[in-house]
Amino acid sequence: MNYPIVFKLLAMIFGILFISMSMCFGVCLWYSDLIVEQEALHSWIACVAVAFLICAIFYMPSRKASPKLFRREAMCIIGAGWILSSVFGALPFVLISESNFVDAFFESASGFTTTGASVFADLSSLPNSLIFWRCLTQWIGGLGVVVFFVVVLSFIGAGARILYSNEATVDSLEHDSGRIKNSVIKIFYLYIGLSLICLLSFFACGMDFFNALCHTCTTVSTGGFELRNSGIASYNSPVLEWITIVFMFLGGTSFVLILRALSGNFSYLKRNTEFRFYCGILFFAILVVSLSLIDFQNFSSWHNSIRIATFQCVSIMTTTGFVIDNYDVWLPLTSIILFMLMVIGGCSGSTSGGLKVFRVAAALKLVYHNIEKSFRTKLVRPALLNGKALNENTALSILIFVSLYALIFFAGVILVSLFDSEMSFAGTMSAVIASLSNIGVGLAEVGAYADYSHLSDVSKLVLGFLMIIGRIELYAVLVLFVPSFWRSFR
Repeated sequence: MNYPIVFKLLAMIFGILFISMSMCFGVCLWYSDLIVEQEALHSWIACVAVAFLICAIFYMPSRKASPKLFRREAMCIIGAGWILSSVFGALPFVLISESNFVDAFFESASGFTTTGASVFADLSSLPNSLIFWRCLTQWIGGLGVVVFFVVVLSFIGAGARILYSNEATVDSLEHDSGRIKNSVIKIFYLYIGLSLICLLSFFACGMDFFNALCHTCTTVSTGGFELRNSGIASYNSPVLEWITIVFMFLGGTSFVLILRALSGNFSYLKRNTEFRFYCGILFFAILVVSLSLIDFQNFSSWHNSIRIATFQCVSIMTTTGFVIDNYDVWLPLTSIILFMLMVIGGCSGSTSGGLKVFRVAAALKLVYHNIEKSFRTKLVRPALLNGKALNENTALSILIFVSLYALIFFAGVILVSLFDSEMSFAGTMSAVIASLSNIGVGLAEVGAYADYSHLSDVSKLVLGFLMIIGRIELYAVLVLFVPSFWRSFR
């Protein structure tokens, strides 16, 4: 293990946190005429100072670190980086909102993993600087702290491919290792560009600059943290909701795919299996939910039903978690559809969580292929994805990931049900899947307008840990608990 390079990259994580907290300190100064901001001022100074100190502690012994970065170091940086970010990101909540550590860690992990689950029942009591911190953590987590490092650390070379492939989960069939640095830089600029367009769009819809900025951070990142107790529905603006739908959809789409479309390669969209599945699943879900709402007594007009169904389906599938209506009182069929979308999630290489559409599409094709082979034993036609054959290693890795995902899900359900036995079956199941898939909102006790404050501390720690595991594709955290990972092999 090349510990110096690990420490150097961890130092850069805290460098980003230092800059982010400095921005929040600036917001605190801007609103310093408010009493709550005056009370938070010294806390932000302490947070900025501690972030700088930790950054220096990691950086000083690693100044002459070898640039060699192998898979073990990359996975260690990803896993430890997300955990440390979530732990340190809890500090502002402890100092300013006076939350206990468990609640603060839950909120911080929910931010950096773009989950959007919250333990705050009353957002109106929080200062603007802390609201901005919640939203900024989601914007940072949206593209991934590690991706920022690939942009900055061009000296890593081949090691950048390891970091990028683990963080962005871009399918190996589409991965061009020779141009990885340029690809990540383009994705970074695309993320900035989408954020600016989203900001201007929200501002044009009548939001003030601060609210537009915060909502941009949580929309483009498909994070879902709200600024108001009643959420985005409080603006009562169909235009704003349709704009939000567009940017949630783009956030759940592969950034590599968007770049190809911007370059004029629209034909690739038609033959891309994942994008076709993504659009097809969304269309089916929106159609079913819309028809259910049209017959539902609370929705008198068909266009309102379509708008609400589209918003909620896109929000859930892209793992954003915004809510504009209490879907817990809808027909049971809609809950089943929404739960299905929670499991699937968005596209690979996007800011969304979940199993990812690519894996679901591949698994379905493999299942169909093997069913066909059961009666056509001499069949040699391979399962195709994007017009290319799925080799055995790729197929095996997908099936193992899906199996591991299911095992972690059931383990989480058992743990939460042990420590919160009064929760309903739907509430427990959805709380776990909403955390593991980084959605935030679930069903029943953690449904549309509910929060997670009523859960036990143990359940919050379990769910916070699931958020981190789900955000970085399981392995980068799980390997940290394997003894052989830390051994030296010659």
